[in-house]
Amino acid sequence: AARSTGRGSSDYSVPAANKEVWKAFGCNTEAGRALRRLYKGGGQADAASLVAYPRMPSPSSRWEPKPVARKPCPQRASVKVPGAARREIDRDDPKNWRMPLPGRKTESQIRAEMEAAVPERPNLPKGRDQHVEKQQLQDRFQFCGGRAMPKGAMGYVEASAALPKKVGPGARERLDQRRRRDENGMNTEQREICEELMLGIKSKQERLTDIEAEEAAETVKTKATTARNKEALELRNDIDRNLKDIDKVMEIAEAEEREEQ
Repeated sequence: AARSTGRGSSDYSVPAANKEVWKAFGCNTEAGRALRRLYKGGGQADAASLVAYPRMPSPSSRWEPKPVARKPCPQRASVKVPGAARREIDRDDPKNWRMPLPGRKTESQIRAEMEAAVPERPNLPKGRDQHVEKQQLQDRFQFCGGRAMPKGAMGYVEASAALPKKVGPGARERLDQRRRRDENGMNTEQREICEELMLGIKSKQERLTDIEAEEAAETVKTKATTARNKEALELRNDIDRNLKDIDKVMEIAEAEEREEQ
């Protein structure tokens, strides 16, 4: 091997003539292959390709963490909490009364209510008698020159005492009578409404008197006492409602009378 001398020394470099020496031996001989390995030019990538790294064994299944034993939850621990003391409610006290929820009534209850409250026939004003009205109309057309048939076919009858006369007030007169106002300024319809309300108030007051007498005679309070107290409260509310209705009817009558004037 030759070593260069001079001002300074440098690394050995392969002469150009020796780079092709391995070809003279050929790759079929051991010397040629050794020379090729020594003098073959190549970079770092070629050297790295000659490194055989060992293969890592691949796991047969995916790694998963092992389950941890469940610890007792502190929020689910049983804690004894003292309950609030419930106050006894007096069911007979009116301030504790509550309206029951609406529900279906049984057949026995409905039949008992129907037997207890038999519907009364209302006292209505007498209506128009259709038979009498038809008879009067027929008499007028027959004897008084009506116009149901042509004029030539109606005939002529002189006025005499034998002709039928009008019986009772007519429809127009009856309507005027119902519209006529009394000394209180109310017509017939408003007066009938007030009379009906006053009768209802009178019957409710009589029932209240009976309830008060029963309570005075009773010494021990029972469920019947509670039922009577509820009934008395409902009767008083109904009386107040009826009085307000009467005042409303009177206000309407006064307003109508002012408009007519």
